Amino acid sequence: MVVVLLFFVAFLGIYRFNANYDDKLYRLKRTNYWEIAACFILLYVFFGFRDLEILNDTNHYYQHFYRTLCSFSGNIFQIDLEDRFEPGFLVYENIIAYFFDDPYAIINVSALLITALNLFLISRFTNKVPIIIFFMLGTIMLNQYSGIRQGLALCMSNIAIWLLMKDKKIWFILLVTLAWTFHSSAIMLYALLLLHKTPLNKKTIFITTIAAVVSFLSLGALLEFVGKGESVYIEISVERETFPLAPTLNFLIGCIFLYLTYKYSKNSAIKIKPLVWWLSILNVICLLMDIEVQIMARFAMYFYFYAILLWWIIMQGVHDSVKRKRVISLMAVLILAKMIVIFTLKPEWYHIDPYGFYDSFGMYKNVETGY
Repeated sequence: MVVVLLFFVAFLGIYRFNANYDDKLYRLKRTNYWEIAACFILLYVFFGFRDLEILNDTNHYYQHFYRTLCSFSGNIFQIDLEDRFEPGFLVYENIIAYFFDDPYAIINVSALLITALNLFLISRFTNKVPIIIFFMLGTIMLNQYSGIRQGLALCMSNIAIWLLMKDKKIWFILLVTLAWTFHSSAIMLYALLLLHKTPLNKKTIFITTIAAVVSFLSLGALLEFVGKGESVYIEISVERETFPLAPTLNFLIGCIFLYLTYKYSKNSAIKIKPLVWWLSILNVICLLMDIEVQIMARFAMYFYFYAILLWWIIMQGVHDSVKRKRVISLMAVLILAKMIVIFTLKPEWYHIDPYGFYDSFGMYKNVETGY
C-alpha cells in the first residue's frame, strides 16, 4: 500500500511545490508545462507499464487483444459484429494490431491516450493540473484506466461536453456518437442536449430530486423493464451480503463535493453555466443508485470529471485564502482516508495493492494469458 499511497501523494507534492491560487475560469494565467510533464510521466509509467494483475480488467483486455492479434487479417475495418465489445473499440484494437504484435500494446497505448487526453482537457480549465489529477485518482481515474473501453469513451465524452459548453452541438453529437461505439453507456449523454439550456432553479431541482428518489427505490424493477434484470451486476447486488462500503463512501464524497460547491458558490466571484451544475447533480444521483446496483458507478464516471472541476473552479473564486486552503486540504485528507479504507478493507475493488510492473521479458510467461 505504501507504493500506491506515495504515488497518490506525489501529485500533492507537485502541486504544493508550485502552489498558486489565482485560477480563472476557462483561462490559464500561467501554464506550468513542467507540472504537466511530471503528471504525464507519473501516470503513464504507473498505468502504462502495470502488471496484468493490477486493476480489475487489465488481464481481460490483454487476452482479448491477444485473440485479435491471432485473427488480424490486416484490414482494420474487418471486425466480428457478434463480439461482446463495441465496434469502435474493435476497430481501435485492429489499428493497434496493425502497428504492434505484442498483446501488451493494448494496455500501453491505451494508457498513453487516456493520460494525454485527460491532461489536455484539465489544462483547458485550470493550470493546477496535479491537484485535479489527485482528486480524480481518488474518484474515477482508476476505473478509467481499468475499463479501457469506457476509459477512452470518457475522454471523448469529456471533450464533447467541453465543446457543448461552447455551443458546438454538432461536434458534441459526433464525439458522443464515437464514444458510443467504444462503450454503449455513452448513449445517455445525448440527453445533455436537453439539459444544456434547462434553467437551474428550485422547480427543476425539486423535480430532479423526486425523480432520483423514485428511481433509487425502484431501480431493480426499472432494470427488469429494460431487459437488464439478469445482468451480472444485478446478480452481484442482489446476492451481496455485506455492507456496500465502497459505493457508500463514493456517494458521501460526491455529496461533500456538491455541498461545498453550492455553499461557496454564494460568495464566489465566478459564475458557472447551468450545464456544469447539472453534471454535478447527476453525478450524485448516479452514485446514490450505485449503492443499490453496482453498475451505476459507470454512469457517474461521465459526470464526476466536471463535478470535481466545478468544485475546484468555485473554490478559486473564494476571496478568503485561508478558508479556501482549509477546504482543499480537508478534501485531500478525505480522499486519502477513503482510499486507505478501500485498499485495506476492500482490496478487490481495485486490485492495485501490492503494485507491480509488467515483466515483458518473463522467460516462462504464457503469451496468451500474460502469466
